Amino acid sequence: MSVNLSPYNLREADLPDFIDRGLRTWGLPPERLVLEITESAVLGASAEIVETLERIKRCGVRLSIDDFGTGCASLSYLASIPLDEMKIDRSFVTGLLSNPRHDRIVRALVGLGHQFGLIVVAEGVEHEAVAERLREISCDRMQGFQPGRPLGAADFLARYAASA
Repeated sequence: MSVNLSPYNLREADLPDFIDRGLRTWGLPPERLVLEITESAVLGASAEIVETLERIKRCGVRLSIDDFGTGCASLSYLASIPLDEMKIDRSFVTGLLSNPRHDRIVRALVGLGHQFGLIVVAEGVEHEAVAERLREISCDRMQGFQPGRPLGAADFLARYAASA
């Protein structure tokens, strides 16, 4: 399960304790939770925010940087924030086949993410040809209508309860 955090959430000192209590209350294994932080949320990340993220990681939760490539984040954030995953913004992915620059950017971001030991996810994958190109360049995961359309709660439970 993935949950987006706002920049405001990251300033809450008790956020790691809140997350830990929620995991225990709902019996969710912490490694099944991915907290997504937008690239803009880590711009100018203070020592307190980095400490909050490190405390969250110690709970066993995974961290993802969302919409990567659209902000002005320094690469030093990839070294200083305890990330598990990088999500490449859809603005690059949707133009992957039609714009050679986008193809080069996505390939470079996949390589960069892998160099940092991150799982790389491409957002906005709408067509099989884009999915095939992402597989060719070793993108780890894809998100969008091509891999699967959004499901309502009842349909989700019906589909995944049968496979559990």
